[in-house]
Amino acid sequence: MQLFLRRIGAFFIDINICAVILLPVAILGTFVQFDFLSRLGAISGMLLLMFKDLYHPDGSFGKKMLGLVITIDRDEESEDIRYYKVIRNITLLLWPVEVLVVILNKGRRLGDIMAKSSVEICAPPKFRLP
Repeated sequence: MQLFLRRIGAFFIDINICAVILLPVAILGTFVQFDFLSRLGAISGMLLLMFKDLYHPDGSFGKKMLGLVITIDRDEESEDIRYYKVIRNITLLLWPVEVLVVILNKGRRLGDIMAKSSVEICAPPKFRLP
């Protein structure tokens, strides 16, 4: 249960970081009525979500803050694990399916199954909640 709560917390941190990064596009979009800006914001948001685990070798900023690490089960060490980290997050675009799979698989995401990866606790969180 602690792993599941940490994963939710890490995702919440990552989503908020994406929101802060995209805030200038959203503010500019309120002043300038261009359909292009709304598309740019949506595409940028999707790309930020897909590439969020490339921030650090262990995973995203939220995972690092909450003491989580991504482990990818690969037979050959020579394979580039960045590819599998992106594969993990492509399924976030299909979030209703992702939520259903998490409920049915006791916390394991569809992206984890596709990339043969898992998220594990490696350290205590960098901060404590009251």
